[in-house]
Amino acid sequence: MSQTKHQNGDVLTRAGEMLQAPSRNTKRKILVAINFVFLLVALTHLATQLATYGTLPDPARDMIMIPLIILINGISAAYNLRILVKKRTKQSKRFDSVSAWSSVLIIMVYAISIVHMNPNTATSFLFDFTLSVILLFVAGAVLNRYVAVAWFVISVISLYTAFTNRGADFEYQLFTKQEAIEYKKNFDSAYKIYIQTEKIDTLALKPAEILELIANSTPEKYESGYSPEQKAAIKHYQTTVNEKILALPSGLFLQIWIIFLLLTFFVILFESGMVGQILKVIPTVISNINIAAEQKNKLEKDNMRMGMELDVAKQIQTMVLPHKNEFTKCNDLEIAARMDTATEVGGDFYDVLPQKNETTYFGIGDVTDHGLQSGVVMLMTQSAFRTTLDGTGMNIRNALIQINNVLYQNIQNRLSDRRNLTLSLLEYKKGKLSVVGQHESLLIYRKAQNTVEEIKTMDLGMYVGLTEDISEFIQTYSTTLEIGDVVMLYTDGASEAENMKNELYGTPNIMQSFKKHINGNSEEILNAVYKDIYTHIGEQELFDDITMVIFKRLN
Repeated sequence: MSQTKHQNGDVLTRAGEMLQAPSRNTKRKILVAINFVFLLVALTHLATQLATYGTLPDPARDMIMIPLIILINGISAAYNLRILVKKRTKQSKRFDSVSAWSSVLIIMVYAISIVHMNPNTATSFLFDFTLSVILLFVAGAVLNRYVAVAWFVISVISLYTAFTNRGADFEYQLFTKQEAIEYKKNFDSAYKIYIQTEKIDTLALKPAEILELIANSTPEKYESGYSPEQKAAIKHYQTTVNEKILALPSGLFLQIWIIFLLLTFFVILFESGMVGQILKVIPTVISNINIAAEQKNKLEKDNMRMGMELDVAKQIQTMVLPHKNEFTKCNDLEIAARMDTATEVGGDFYDVLPQKNETTYFGIGDVTDHGLQSGVVMLMTQSAFRTTLDGTGMNIRNALIQINNVLYQNIQNRLSDRRNLTLSLLEYKKGKLSVVGQHESLLIYRKAQNTVEEIKTMDLGMYVGLTEDISEFIQTYSTTLEIGDVVMLYTDGASEAENMKNELYGTPNIMQSFKKHINGNSEEILNAVYKDIYTHIGEQELFDDITMVIFKRLN
C-alpha cells in the first residue's frame, strides 16, 4: 500500500515537473535578451554620436542615462547569463529581483525621456512612443502583470502629455526629395559662410556647437553675404530647433525599428516557445494524471480492505479481553479494567485470571507501536499468559520466563519482526501481592496512611521478546494489601497523554487523580481518572493506547 502511494506521488511529481519545465528560466532568458539589445544599442549610439558629431543629442540627459543603461544591463546580463550557462551556480533571489527591476525601470525612464526630451518631439510622438508600447510586454513577462498595468497608465498619461504639448493643430508636412536636396544645399553653403564671416575655429568647436551658435544667432548676422535662399534655410533651421521638429536622417528611424523588432522578437520568441512546449507535454501530463488516479483508486481499495481486516482484528481483540462477570469470581477483590485504543487495534495488553484456590493473576503490558501487527503480538501474549498460568500452579517468575521464550520464538523467528513489549505479572492471594516484570510503576493506595505509594518496576525484569532468556533479569517484589487498599495498573498511554501544548499528563498527575477519587468503588475510580486524563488531552489526538486496571481489597 505504501509502495502504491509512493508511486502515485512520483507520477504526479513527474507531471508537475513536465508542466514547470517549459517556463523554467523563461523570464531570465527574456531579461538577458533585453539586456544585450540595450547594451548593443547604447554602445553603438554612444560611439556613433561621438564619432560623427562629437557630442550626444541631449547631453544633459544622455550623459546620465546612457552610462546607467550600460552599467545596469551589463551587470544584469553577466549575472543572469552565468546562471543560465552554469546551472549549478548559486542564485540570489534578492539579486534576481534587483537585476530584473533595475533593467526594466531604467528602460522605462529612458522611454519617457525620449518622448518628451528629443530634438524632434513630433517624430518621438510618432515613433519613440512605440518603445513604451513594447515595454508593456516586457514588464508583464519579466516582472508581473501589476507592473504592466501601472506602466499602461503611465504610458497613457505620457501619450496625452506629448499630444497636448505638440498641439492638436499640428500637422505633419514632408519635403519632397528635391525640396530636401535644395534645403540641405542652401543650409550647407550658409553654414560655410557663417564659419568664414564669424571666423570660427573648426578645430576648437565641434559641429554640434557650431549648429547651436547658428540656432541662437540673430537675423542681423545674415543681412549681408547670404542669398535669400540661404537666409530662408537658416531661418527654417532655427524654427525647427525652437519647435523641436529638427530634421532627422532616415537611417535613425531604421535603427529605431530594428531595436523595436528585436525587443518584440525576443519576448515573443521565449513566451511562445514556453506555450508551445507546455502544449506539447499536456497529453503526457494527462496520461500521468490518469495513472495517478488509477493508483489512487487502487490505494483506496487497499485501504478499505485493510480497514475491514483491522475491524475483524478489533473484534477478536475485544472478544479475548476479560469480561466483568469474571471479576466477581475474585471473592475479596473489587476489580475494574478498561482499554482505549489509539487505532483500530491496540498494542496494550491486560488480563485478569481468577483461580479456584483463591489466587488471582493479573497481567498488563504494552507492545511497541500499535496497529495490526502489535495487536497480533498482544493476542499471542494473552494466549501465552492464560496457557502458562491457568490451572498450572506455576509461580509468576517462571511463568514470565516461559512467556518470554514463547513470544521470542514467534515474534523473532516466525513473524520476522522486531517488536517486543513491557510486561508485568501479578499474583494476589489473601492479602499477599507479588509482582515480576518490567512495566510502568505500580500505584498502591494505603488506606491506613491515606497515601499513594509508587512501586517502580524497572528492576523487576526487562523487555519481553527481545532476547530468548531473561531469567537473570527477573526480580520479585512482594507486599501485603490491607482491607481498603487499592492497586492501580496502567500503560504509558496514560502517563504520556499529551495536550495541545504537547505537555505530558505524567505519573504525578495520575497519582493525584487516583487519590482524589479514592472514595468511590473501583469502577468509579477508573472512570474518574480516565475523565481527568481526557480533560488534560482536550482536543488533541490520542497518540497511544490507554489501559488501566484497578482492584481494591474487600472484607
